[in-house]
Order: sequence, then structure tokens, then C-alpha cells
Amino acid sequence: MGFKVFNLSCTNHHMFEGWFPSAEALDDQTKRGLISCPYCGETQVKKELSAPYVKGSSSVPQTNSSSKESQLQDFQSSANIEQVRALLMKEFRNIINKAEDVGDRFTEEAIKIHHGETEERSIRGQATAEQREQLLDEGIDVFSIPDDLDPKKQH
Repeated sequence: MGFKVFNLSCTNHHMFEGWFPSAEALDDQTKRGLISCPYCGETQVKKELSAPYVKGSSSVPQTNSSSKESQLQDFQSSANIEQVRALLMKEFRNIINKAEDVGDRFTEEAIKIHHGETEERSIRGQATAEQREQLLDEGIDVFSIPDDLDPKKQH
């Protein structure tokens, strides 16, 4: 199964990409609030203009064997996507696990690091939507950790 790449943005004007099996799947997940901005966690996202990738067609009709080859290539591509996804998830978990958990002091610690008042290090913790906005206004990039990557929420 192939994926379509869509350009998305949140209400805070962050641009990011999403990969979906179809435009309908994107619309469905958007309506259900299942898509969140990787920068700020906002779930109100919209599809932006995208230049679609269109696979050109050949004037030579496909034979049954080339159709099977195409299916095999699609399967291999799907398997590769899953391998890449698994590798990325592993790396994200490593990064998150190495970050110091500062809990509800996240905003305060991030500002101190940004202003050079304390040593630079990777941190994670909790912040309200208002606190995330404050950090973004200060020029500090933050993003929400999806539940399946958050060590506190893993089984």
C-alpha cells in the first residue's frame, strides 16, 4: 500500500508533513483530532497546498508477471517503511529516555537553559498550552511527546 504525502499546518502556523494512505484517511483523522503538530501538540490542523507526486504511466500494457513484480515492490516498500518507522521510534525513545525529566518545572528550566543561566542539556516535562506558547514566544522550540513514546505512559 502506498502513502501520499500531505503538507499540513496547525493554528500556530507550524508546517509539517503527514503520510496517509489516502486523502480520505487524512480528512477522517483530522476530524477526529488524531493528528497533532509535532512542534506544539496542537490538534487543530489543516491541509496546505501540496504538489502531488504522480507516477507516470507507461504506454506498454502490464503483463501478469510485471503486475506481480509491482505488487512485490509495493510490499517491499511497505516493509521498508515499517523498518524505517521502527528505527525512528527506537531513536526517539532513546532521545526521550536520555532527557532529564524536570516534571512541572519544564517551562522554568527551558527558559533558564535558553538564557544561559544553567547548563545546556536535554530536558522533558509537563507544560500547559499557555506555557508552550510562552516558550515559543521566547524562541524556544518545544514539542509534545506522543503517549506511545512517553516513558511515564508506557506499560
